[in-house]
This record gives sequence, structure tokens and C-alpha cells, in this order.
Amino acid sequence: MNYFVNPERWKSISALALAIFLGTFFAGACIKLWIEYDARLAIEKAQKEIQVEKERREKEWQKERRELQDRREFLARKARKETEARKQRLAIVAETARKQQEIQRKLNATCRFWQNEYSKQRTHSNAVMLKTACNRARMGNPYK
Repeated sequence: MNYFVNPERWKSISALALAIFLGTFFAGACIKLWIEYDARLAIEKAQKEIQVEKERREKEWQKERRELQDRREFLARKARKETEARKQRLAIVAETARKQQEIQRKLNATCRFWQNEYSKQRTHSNAVMLKTACNRARMGNPYK
């Protein structure tokens, strides 16, 4: 009998072909599942890395925001202190000017008094007092 026509031979070839087909199918399925699993793990890892990076950037942004806020508050406090110091200096200058005006007003009044006294009595002592008082009034406050 011919070897290729032998039905027993075909049974074993069919079983072998079926075994090869099923083995290839299952191997392909396993490889596909392994690739999908590996891809899913890679995607999850990438998503975790992206999330970690987002959180890191968020923390950096919040830190920079706090630093800017602190800097802004520092500058505002510094400006308030400088403004307060300027107000105090202006108040001191204004008070000093007011005192100087009061002193000058008194010196002028003293000069006018001795002018009136000298016009009433032309004595040497009144002339000396007039000269002294009016010189002080012209020079301003001699006690500065």
C-alpha cells in the first residue's frame, strides 16, 4: 500500500497538524496576553510617573507661591515701616518748625517792644537792648 494513501498515516498527520495548530494558537495567545500585560504594566508605570511629576510640580508651584507671598508681605511690612518712619520724621520736622516759628515770633515781639521803648525814652541802655533784640530777631534763633 502506498505510504501517502495510508489512512493511519493521515490520522497521525492530522493529529500532529492539530497539535501544531493548537500549540501555535496557544503560544500566540500566551504571547499576546504577555505583551498586553507588559504593556498594561508600562502604561501604569508611566501614569504613576506622570502623577508623581504632577505632584512634584504642584509642590514646587505652591512653594514658589508661598515664597512670593512671603516676599510680598515682607515688602509690604517694610513699606509700612518706612512710611511710619517718614511720618515720624515729618512730624518731628513740623514740630521743630513750629517751635522755631514760635521762637522767631517771640524774638520779633521783643524787638518791637524795645523799638517802642526806645522811641519813648532814648537812653543808652534802651539802645543797647534794642540793638541786641533786633539783631537776634534778624539772625533767627541764636539758641539753635
